[in-house]
Amino acid sequence: MKQKVGVIGLGIMGSAMSANLLKDGFSVIGYDVVPECVEALKTKGGIGAGSCKEVAAESDVVITSLPSVEALQEVVSGENGIPGGAKKGLVVIETSTLPLDAKQEAYDALIKAGVELLDCPLSGSGVSLPTPAAAKKRVRIVNPSFTVLPAPIITWGSSAWA
Repeated sequence: MKQKVGVIGLGIMGSAMSANLLKDGFSVIGYDVVPECVEALKTKGGIGAGSCKEVAAESDVVITSLPSVEALQEVVSGENGIPGGAKKGLVVIETSTLPLDAKQEAYDALIKAGVELLDCPLSGSGVSLPTPAAAKKRVRIVNPSFTVLPAPIITWGSSAWA
């Protein structure tokens, strides 16, 4: 059975990834602060959620595609953020193109809740946090969900964050 994938941020990139996941037979649950984006997901066969917390509770893996540092902070630390619904060991694939310090803060907030963040920006710039060796195992676990990403999967790094 394919993983149930959560998508937080259903704008241009998030909606495209959601559509590709649905076409590939994944169950997709999604959330966006813009209700029309959630409705668009539902018309394509996805499940609409009322919060990031709900997405985390219902997903095997979560993909985030967010427009700003403030949005990322709300998703990882807000009242209805991912930690409130996450099962220990949940993996978040963070695809936003945001500053590294914001990604590090998000990683730190999530790891305290037993959630691992993989930094996977879709910018093509090659700038991302080093992927710890331990996280490479997580990449293998979530690899089926990477079918929606438009570039090769490259991991690198040591056993700790830089």
